[in-house]
Amino acid sequence: MVTQFGMSERIGAVKLGAGGGEPFLGRDMAQERNYSDSVAYIVDEEVRRLIDQAHDEAYAILTENRDVLDQLALELLERETLNQAEIAHIFRDIRKRDFREVWLSKESRPVQTIPPVESRAEKAEREAQEQAKAARLEEPLDAQPPHPQGVGSQESFTGQGPDAGTDVSHQG
Repeated sequence: MVTQFGMSERIGAVKLGAGGGEPFLGRDMAQERNYSDSVAYIVDEEVRRLIDQAHDEAYAILTENRDVLDQLALELLERETLNQAEIAHIFRDIRKRDFREVWLSKESRPVQTIPPVESRAEKAEREAQEQAKAARLEEPLDAQPPHPQGVGSQESFTGQGPDAGTDVSHQG
């Protein structure tokens, strides 16, 4: 994040190191270092700062929700496995942090509200999806699609059709 994407105010928007390394080798082993030891030290500090910040935030979230986590632990100790509904019931009281749509590199930098440019194909696909969604919303909730084999309505299965009450098993 720091060396490849410049996600640090101290380092700035520069890409450090020459690319092209083998990812399975750990990347850094195969990269040429084109920056000084002092810049490498700053990179290490910035990486440490990001990790510490994320760790502190995770710890705070876990601490704030300790009661929910204790309830989860208790349920797992008693029953060993929980289904989705049981986990959802336990986590209903979780206290969530505000959603961050954008992570800002600087608080003074405004968030851009203009969407990215779409190609004609992307725009056509998005519009088609919006039209399909609108069409689904217009259908009545109890609408039944036609049966693929041409079988009649549900009346013949519920005992409300013209043959209702006729016992066909005792024909004589």
